[in-house]
Amino acid sequence: MRHSINQEIESLITQVTENEQRISEAIDENKRILQSLHEKNDALSECNVLINRYQELTTQYGADLKRLSFIVDGTANMPQISETQCPFCDGKIRIEKTPNYIEAAKSDYKKIKLQAKDLQKAYDELLAEKDILESSIESLLAKKQSAEELVANKLTPKANQLKEKIAEYKKTLEYQNEISFLKKLVEQKTSDIIDTESLGESENKFKVKDYFDYSFVSEFGKWIKLFLEDCKYPNLTSLIFDKATMDIVLNGKKKSANGKGYNAYLNSAVAIVLSRYMQKHAHYAPGLILLDSPILSLKEIDTQKPSQSMRNGLFENIASTSEGIQTIVIENEIPEIDYSNVNLIHFTKNANTGRYGFLIDVMD
Repeated sequence: MRHSINQEIESLITQVTENEQRISEAIDENKRILQSLHEKNDALSECNVLINRYQELTTQYGADLKRLSFIVDGTANMPQISETQCPFCDGKIRIEKTPNYIEAAKSDYKKIKLQAKDLQKAYDELLAEKDILESSIESLLAKKQSAEELVANKLTPKANQLKEKIAEYKKTLEYQNEISFLKKLVEQKTSDIIDTESLGESENKFKVKDYFDYSFVSEFGKWIKLFLEDCKYPNLTSLIFDKATMDIVLNGKKKSANGKGYNAYLNSAVAIVLSRYMQKHAHYAPGLILLDSPILSLKEIDTQKPSQSMRNGLFENIASTSEGIQTIVIENEIPEIDYSNVNLIHFTKNANTGRYGFLIDVMD
């Protein structure tokens, strides 16, 4: 159990490391996106400044072209008069010829026209570049939002969940360590009690208990505990075999504190373990045990209701681990398990069907 929890913790720690790596990668990617956004926004600002300048320059070129057109038109339409008459004295006035600005104006007009054409081409290219920058900025903003949502909505909650699971498993390990410590403490106290009882008894008086030393008491108690654990006995924390009463003590309480139904079940467990202990250690082991209704009294209303696995566990253990010992179990209702390795006899109490009763040819 503890090994599997440690494996789970290691697996969760690996997942946390991988998740934090993904968070770090997402944050780094977000930084690169921000840097690129900063560069693109700067380029877009410069582009907008140039567009405004190009628009102002285009307006200026338009005004210059209108001015030059006006000069050319004015000069061409001016009458060519060499002299005129004064309105006051009727004397003749000679008119000086003014310089002709038409050619100069035409030359400047062509030059500005070419400049305006080049300016329009540059302006169109600048607008195309602006569209590309705006599209790129929009794409970068979408990536930035996606990265932030990944960290906020998926990676960070997952990291928190994994850390909570690790904390729960560590707490479970702490509980298991405490239970293990308590079990060792109980065993030590049991050993002390057995030693104290042994010292307190009179050495001059013959007592049969003297022949049951500490090794028997300790080993026999462990055998019973392992047997009950294999039978899925619930909430079993500690068990000792009390030499004073020659009976078991479960979780610090005498067997009688568990109710009649459980007492019958526990008595059957002790009898089975004793037969197996004798089979291994005794010089003259009987090799036979007969159990009468070990689980029938579990149906009593005034006792705690046992789980089905507890009933099944007892019969499965008997069916699979009774080699060398003839084990006979008499029970009204048996659990539904695999009986392929046992001799199952059904007493029908019907002369015409099956076997009537325990003694052949004997009927009520």
